[in-house]
Amino acid sequence: MKGMLRLILSMVCLLLSHSVLAKPQLLVVSEAWENATHADGSGLYWDILREIYGQDYELKLETVSYQRAVNLAMQKDADMVLGLYLNEYPNLLFPNRHMDADRLAVLYNVKNNSNWQGQTSLTGKRVGRVLGYRFAEYLENKQYTELTIKERPVGIRHVLEGSLDYLLDNQTDIEFALQAAGILSDDLRMAQLKLLPLYPGFAQTDRAAQLAKQFDEGMLKLFESGKLKSLFEQYHWDYFPFENW
Repeated sequence: MKGMLRLILSMVCLLLSHSVLAKPQLLVVSEAWENATHADGSGLYWDILREIYGQDYELKLETVSYQRAVNLAMQKDADMVLGLYLNEYPNLLFPNRHMDADRLAVLYNVKNNSNWQGQTSLTGKRVGRVLGYRFAEYLENKQYTELTIKERPVGIRHVLEGSLDYLLDNQTDIEFALQAAGILSDDLRMAQLKLLPLYPGFAQTDRAAQLAKQFDEGMLKLFESGKLKSLFEQYHWDYFPFENW
């Protein structure tokens, strides 16, 4: 009988010690971006989050479509969504510091648009954007017809065929989409419009403010130690949007 009691007490102690040692889970969702958020858990953004939260949380990293990732965070079914512009969604909490920047660019066909003159060239044109991305509010010129496409390769094909005048998107995403599709055309050109800082958005839960504070402190620490630049170099990022820190 005493042996049974000792066994039960040992099991209870083991369970209690496990519950004390277990880290709370942090669910982060994102679109799958090349070299940033791979489905296998590798990538620059995932590594940044491991540096900031890895000691305190068990990170669960999931890749879904961009719009689904945003919806999961807004519905509080995920703790954090990546790749947003500052205050893009009012019912999410944003930190003060960014983790990267979009190089907002347009892809166009020189056969149809041979005289690029900056944003003024968009006037009266058919401009495509990927579903879920909201670029228009960040442009000075909005006098164009906006068309929504589901996938980048579809938008690229429309530009080549002439049914779209411009594809408006992140320059890096366009470059990887062109590479993945094996598209090599002398008729295609890309023009960068501006840099837009990218932030995580936190679901409005009881721990959102603490998570955002930890993110700000962690990003500054990574920057000041040189670790952030090292991570960007490790993933062969060709820009480092933190020069003013």
